[in-house]
Amino acid sequence: MFIAGLALFTVASLAVGLAHVPGWLLAARVAQGVGAADRVLAWAGSPVS
Repeated sequence: MFIAGLALFTVASLAVGLAHVPGWLLAARVAQGVGAADRVLAWAGSPVS
């Protein structure tokens, strides 16, 4: 789950950099948020040693 979130965030970051239209930028930023949330949830669920 962590790797999927990282991959989504990375691809969305590339899309943010390539966006030329405000709508695409907004969509890419939303995807970044989803990827970041997935990473945080995966990290929060991991056992602490």
